[in-house]
Amino acid sequence: MRRSSAALAFLGLVVFMVWPAGIVRSPATAQTFDLFPTPTINSGPQGITSGPDGHIWFAEADANKIGRITVQGVFTEFPIPTAASRPFGIAAGPDGNVWFTEVVGNKIGRITPDGAITEFPIPTASSLPVGIALGPDGNMWFTESNRNKIGRITTFATGSTPVGTITEFPLPTPLNGPFFITRGADNRMWFTENFSNKIGRITTDGVITEFQIPTPDSQPIGIVAAPDGNVWFTESASGKLAKITPGGLITETPANDQSLGITIGPDGFVWAVSQTNKIGNTWLSIDPNVGTFSSLTIPVTNAATQFVTLGADGNLWFTINSSAGNNFIGRLASERRFFNTVAASILPGSRSVKVGDVATVFATIISLESTPLTGCGIAPVTPVAGDFSFQTTNPQTNQLTGTVNARVTIPERGLQTFLIAFKANGPFAPTDVQLGFSCSDGHPAAMFTGVNTWRLTFSATPVADMIAVGATPSGFGIAVIGGTDQSGVFAISTVNIGVATQLTGRVRFSNPSLPLTGTVCETNPTTAACKQSPAPTVTRTFDHNETATFTVFLKATGTIPPDFANNRVLLEFVDAGGVVRGSTSAAVVTDDQIAPR
Repeated sequence: MRRSSAALAFLGLVVFMVWPAGIVRSPATAQTFDLFPTPTINSGPQGITSGPDGHIWFAEADANKIGRITVQGVFTEFPIPTAASRPFGIAAGPDGNVWFTEVVGNKIGRITPDGAITEFPIPTASSLPVGIALGPDGNMWFTESNRNKIGRITTFATGSTPVGTITEFPLPTPLNGPFFITRGADNRMWFTENFSNKIGRITTDGVITEFQIPTPDSQPIGIVAAPDGNVWFTESASGKLAKITPGGLITETPANDQSLGITIGPDGFVWAVSQTNKIGNTWLSIDPNVGTFSSLTIPVTNAATQFVTLGADGNLWFTINSSAGNNFIGRLASERRFFNTVAASILPGSRSVKVGDVATVFATIISLESTPLTGCGIAPVTPVAGDFSFQTTNPQTNQLTGTVNARVTIPERGLQTFLIAFKANGPFAPTDVQLGFSCSDGHPAAMFTGVNTWRLTFSATPVADMIAVGATPSGFGIAVIGGTDQSGVFAISTVNIGVATQLTGRVRFSNPSLPLTGTVCETNPTTAACKQSPAPTVTRTFDHNETATFTVFLKATGTIPPDFANNRVLLEFVDAGGVVRGSTSAAVVTDDQIAPR
């Protein structure tokens, strides 16, 4: 942690996020559905996840295939070698691959981005594996619904232990029927016990604890870690959603639906889908007597929606089974709550560390309310192969204050700064990690890539780690361009706190369709003059602890609206393998789109 603090001190950083007067906040997008018929009829799509490659991956139980769909709606299907294996649960792994369960095949499968499948038999026969999720130890954890066990499978070879080594942990209560599983903010795995009406928890050492659900015969199924630091789950028979604290306290809320799948949306709220063909969300705060769940009907008849995930495009994706045989992958472009009661940002936006080290960033939560907010803190939403923690800091000095993982009160219209840390327990492919920022009033900060997400990589060997922080003439992290055929700039300071490595700095836009071009040059830190002519990239070796400055030059070829979440320019530093070892970003807008002051 000292290395990060020293580097950020060099950059003169105090983390903050403020909106300038007169700037138009990004408009809410309309809630629209897109339905994509799967290429194989009667494919029976079930589990769904966002892959490390940015595409959506899903299990086709009846077709015995793993499917992939791009955000543009292009499908690819990959047959599973074992016949009639019935794939079901699916999750992104730390190795850049996607892992899945084979309910009938009694195997755990792994599929690479190009579709190569490897299968690993489960030692216990007829175990009926259902759910699967990445654990903080860098392994994949799964449920064995028919044999009352939780399984763990290695994703990397370590010493004499090969990839695919499976360890099983029997549950203490007979006939539990464990279904789905997720990693909690407390660095433990949580799972639903459908038959025994309980929620289970297992440490990475295999210590199991079970918690009884208040409503009898509720039949819990889906489960997810939420921004409030709790774990949420669906009760398919009782028509409720519920949350369980790290200490095991369960609170339920009416959802009036038979919900199955559950995820966290781009607004930071809990979203669930049901077999009655609905999708809806609820606040993170619960009044057991007042339902806060509101839902939309998915526009397809004679169908049941199964499971749901948040895509890299910021939309919700879900699987639909139709009795007419037409199965779909659905997408909901949900209304984006740009501000709830809190807003959040992090700096720097990217870290790349060696396994065994600790990756840290600074974060800020800002209250937008006229009264104090209590219980404010941070929790991981994306599963990461590392132990998570957060702690308050002094906003003037960045020095640690308070207690690790202690939620705090933020004064009205005030802010609190934090240090976030992941101890890297195993390799972790480059991922935009979504973090949850929330207070006890139940309204989390909306998630925006490049603003409060964290580009994180853990490597087995020492690597470059470029701390990059940008600045714009506006002073608010917004590069304002005069208009069409006009220019704007974005300045960046960096320090490589990793090993000396040749890196390429490249300009990239979060939205490739933006009417915008960009070039970059390294600058003299004293005069800000370019050391060479601006170009699309700049490549050189950066030594350990070496500092450098850069300027990105932007030119608009059309109008750019003030969508600060999606219209962003990034300067990324990538190694010879194309892995991002540092990045920072700024919003982009043309001056004619700024509201009059």
